[in-house]
Amino acid sequence: MPLPDDFYNDDVTYRIRLCILISENPIAGIVNGSKVYPCDSCERPIWVHEDQVIPDLPEGMTLSGDVNVCGPCMAHIHARSKAEEVEWLQEPPADVIAAIKKEYGV
Repeated sequence: MPLPDDFYNDDVTYRIRLCILISENPIAGIVNGSKVYPCDSCERPIWVHEDQVIPDLPEGMTLSGDVNVCGPCMAHIHARSKAEEVEWLQEPPADVIAAIKKEYGV
């Protein structure tokens, strides 16, 4: 299941939940209550914590949807967004960007 067709469009807003691939680390870092779902980009199984708090959108901004993605797919999204100058509502935290660069070289 690929990301939605309009995922990179300027007039839509998706919230991204970064999830852990089951194959990468089946135990460490998993929050109690997490469920197994396919990554919304590559379909590999990931741990999804449905109750994870995702910041609210600014007033007046419409949410187009949520996506749950694994680390490699997030690295690809981040690299493509930089190449296409996609505007992030909230830049990913520095530690997340550093971890993605360290792990995936992006």
